[in-house]
Amino acid sequence: PRVTSLSGYGAGSNAPGVEGIGTTSYISAHNQIRAHARAYRLYQDKFADGQGGQVGITLSTHWAEPEDPEDPTHIEASDTIIQFALGWFAQPIFVDGKYPAVMRQKIDAKSEAQ
Repeated sequence: PRVTSLSGYGAGSNAPGVEGIGTTSYISAHNQIRAHARAYRLYQDKFADGQGGQVGITLSTHWAEPEDPEDPTHIEASDTIIQFALGWFAQPIFVDGKYPAVMRQKIDAKSEAQ
């Protein structure tokens, strides 16, 4: 979902080719997470017992290591990158249904500044 959201509904380099980094990327990601949850629940409720199948999702990401692992600001920066890349999808799907706090803080602050 990250690639579709950022490349398809942000940079516009992939289908459907929508340009608009920011709002359109976040809306696309949110809708993909909701669609996955809905498909998962439908399968679990109506088909899993009879078919014995599984529902999964593949999350692509990149990794970030602190340049100086002793510097708390470097550790925070690498964690922020990982939260925006992987936590964006993993936390709402696998943890608690919410986006990472650092994402909410940074996006909300940027939105208020606009």
